[in-house]
Amino acid sequence: MQPVKADMNIQILIAVGIITIALITIVIWRAGGRYGKISPSRDVTAAYECFSVDPNLNYDISGSDTYPNAIMGIDKAWTLESDLWKRRDLSSQSMKELVQNMQTKAWEQNILLHGFDILDDRGRKIG
Repeated sequence: MQPVKADMNIQILIAVGIITIALITIVIWRAGGRYGKISPSRDVTAAYECFSVDPNLNYDISGSDTYPNAIMGIDKAWTLESDLWKRRDLSSQSMKELVQNMQTKAWEQNILLHGFDILDDRGRKIG
């Protein structure tokens, strides 16, 4: 009965291999889609640390209204379609409160905050 068991093991290995290759192919195919990306930016970090509000951007937050996990500014020509983000009309003062709350939360968790440029699928800065 050993040959049957060996054949089953080989078939299982072949099936797992095919599934793995299919998943890798799908991931690579989707990664090449029309998606933008984020890129670390010292300028964006500095703008948030100075509580600067750009009038050409719409601002959204993710997480708590008081202690958000993230603040995102996107060019007003673009529309964000997401239930995970909440639109906020920010002044320098309200930006200051949010950023300082985020800094406090980050300090308590021993992490650093960073700013990022948001780029569209062609590499153009949109936020």
